[in-house]
Amino acid sequence: MTLLRLRNVGALEEAVGTPLGPGSWHTVGPSSAESFAGATGRGTPPDVVDGLLTLSLLPRLVNEMRTVENVRMGVNYGPNRVRFPAAVPMGARVRARAVIIGVERLPGDAAQVVTRVVVGLEDSVDPACTADLVVRYYFAREP
Repeated sequence: MTLLRLRNVGALEEAVGTPLGPGSWHTVGPSSAESFAGATGRGTPPDVVDGLLTLSLLPRLVNEMRTVENVRMGVNYGPNRVRFPAAVPMGARVRARAVIIGVERLPGDAAQVVTRVVVGLEDSVDPACTADLVVRYYFAREP
């Protein structure tokens, strides 16, 4: 898998439409579910992973396929269009594919980036999660 390295607003704009992934497989096991349940106060069924836990994995899954460098601050602006088409059984393996679908220039050296992410579930035709992640990147001035 190739890691896409992006260093400034122009590079982000050029990357729009570039498919990313698939990423590596990640097992969603009981320890992750227990940590998530403890942090959120949400009980989880013993055989199914909470959809919000799957959603919380998206930044990790996407960041293994692309990295944004020279950032002085990144802000998770929130997801759009989140869906959970298939339940994730405990112990299942998931991986992501993604594509940057939009870049909006902001004042200064900053941009708001929308990345469409589809989390695949091993041995399933339906994805575990689909979402558009919205992140704002504030770049350091390059010398």
